[in-house]
Amino acid sequence: MDIPLIHEIEAIRHYFAIEKKRYEDKLEVQIDIDPQAEEYPVISFLIHPLVENALKYGMCTSAMPLKIEINAKVQKGNLRVDVWNTGQWIDPSDKRGKETVSTGTGLQNIRLRLQNAFPRSHEFNVSNENGRVHAYLKINQSVQHFSRRIAV
Repeated sequence: MDIPLIHEIEAIRHYFAIEKKRYEDKLEVQIDIDPQAEEYPVISFLIHPLVENALKYGMCTSAMPLKIEINAKVQKGNLRVDVWNTGQWIDPSDKRGKETVSTGTGLQNIRLRLQNAFPRSHEFNVSNENGRVHAYLKINQSVQHFSRRIAV
């Protein structure tokens, strides 16, 4: 089901409101959403797993406070979403400790959902960059495809 990106961001803001109560000064969050991106259609709960991973694994690998940054903008009709967190990427084969073991299932689910919803018209990558983890998502849509998805 497609929803406007702003609905996904609202759910993420509620999630962080709860987590800020839990982690207090150990968590800093910055969200910057270009107004043009707010109505862009995305599949429900597409970004949320990236945010959950940023918090879960960031808390295990980052100096405190953990800093999470979410940016979204539309460029030439394409949506770009970046989720950054301080800390290090944890490879699913890493066996540091039970709380840091990753199965990679969440990221694989995102890849499959993107492939089903936006075949051959998306990019998704997660990498380590200068002491931060960067999840990058781009949805490429033509104006015609974009308009049709909003109307649904």
